Amino acid sequence: MLNYSSIGDDILEVSVEFAKGVLFVRFYGFLSKDNTKQIKNILIDILNKGGIKYLVFNLNNCKYNKNIDIFKDCNKIIKKNKGLMFLCGIDEEIFKNYRYVNNEINALRKINTCFN
Repeated sequence: MLNYSSIGDDILEVSVEFAKGVLFVRFYGFLSKDNTKQIKNILIDILNKGGIKYLVFNLNNCKYNKNIDIFKDCNKIIKKNKGLMFLCGIDEEIFKNYRYVNNEINALRKINTCFN
């Protein structure tokens, strides 16, 4: 498990865990374009080097603005790896272009349904 904290104008804590073939990224605090730059670079490196196919972002414990490019960049890599990316804990209207699930368990169910 990788834990990351961004201290600045907006505090963001990130927990990254790989379990059951899925990379889970959990955000706590305020998620903005500015405070995700470093974690985005770390995640992109993990996704590329690890060949990760399944990614779940959990935003249940954070607030966010809609101008976040971390999802778009990670989704490109996941698609290249022939996998799936899910967002949970979001406003579906803001992030229309992504797969939404209520929680991490439902993401695992969908992954298992699609690929097993």
